[in-house]
Amino acid sequence: MGVYDNMYFDYEAKILEMVRLCISEKNRVLLFNNNSFNKKVRSCLINESALITNNGHDMLPPDYYSEEYGMMFDVMCINDSEQRKHYNPVKMRERKAEKEILTMLGDCVTSDRMIICASETNDISEHTYKSYCKNCQRVVNKHVKKIPIWTKEHPNIRQKGLLICDETEAYFEGVSFPSGHSDPGKSWVRGMVEGTVFHYPWLDRKFVQRIYESPVDFVVWFAPYKPFGYPRIRNMFYPELVIIDTRYSPKGL
Repeated sequence: MGVYDNMYFDYEAKILEMVRLCISEKNRVLLFNNNSFNKKVRSCLINESALITNNGHDMLPPDYYSEEYGMMFDVMCINDSEQRKHYNPVKMRERKAEKEILTMLGDCVTSDRMIICASETNDISEHTYKSYCKNCQRVVNKHVKKIPIWTKEHPNIRQKGLLICDETEAYFEGVSFPSGHSDPGKSWVRGMVEGTVFHYPWLDRKFVQRIYESPVDFVVWFAPYKPFGYPRIRNMFYPELVIIDTRYSPKGL
C-alpha cells in the first residue's frame, strides 16, 4: 500500500497534512469550479495558523474551523471494503497485523514511526462499487446530520464543508481480475472499455446528491490511491485532490 497506509488515515491531522502536500503541487489538484470560492477553500486548508483543531473525542463537531476565513469542516474517510457497518474484512486484517507488530516490536515503535500493512487479497468481492457507494452514503449522511451542532457551536461561521478521504482505487467500466501471477506488477489483469472514462465520484449522483441537498458549501475530495493505480498504467491523469463548490448543483446532478 505504500506510504498511504489506512491506519495513517485514522487521524484527521494526518489527512490534512497529506492534503497540504497535494496542494503544494498544483498538478495534483483540480479546482472543480475554478472560481474564487474554490481558491478561498484552498487558502484556508493551507493556512495552518488560521485553522483551529477541534477533533478531540470529547469535542463537538466540526473537526476544524477558521474564524479568519469564516469556514468550518469535518474530516471523513470512505472505502469500498465495508460490507456492513463495523464489518470490514480489509481493515480487520490490518488491525490484526498492527496488533501482532506491536506485540512483537512494541518497544521499537515510536510516535515518529508509521506501521504499514499490506492486507489485500485476490478476493474481488472485497472491493465493489456497491459497497463503495453504500459506505459513502452512510458516512456522508452521518456527518451532514450533525451540521446543526456546527451552527450552534459556531453561529458566526457561515461556510460549511466536508473533507473526504477516499481510500479506494480508481473505478472504471471494464474488467479487473487476478492473473495468478506472483509479480506485484502483473498480479491483476485490467482493461477499460474503449471510449469510457474513469469514475469520478464527485460527478456521480449516488455519491453527492445528499451533499448538494444539504447545507454543505464545499467538498474537498482527497483520493490518494486513485492516480497511482490503473490511471498511471494507462498514462491518464486523475486528480489527487478536488475542491468543489457545492452551493450550486451542476447540471445533470
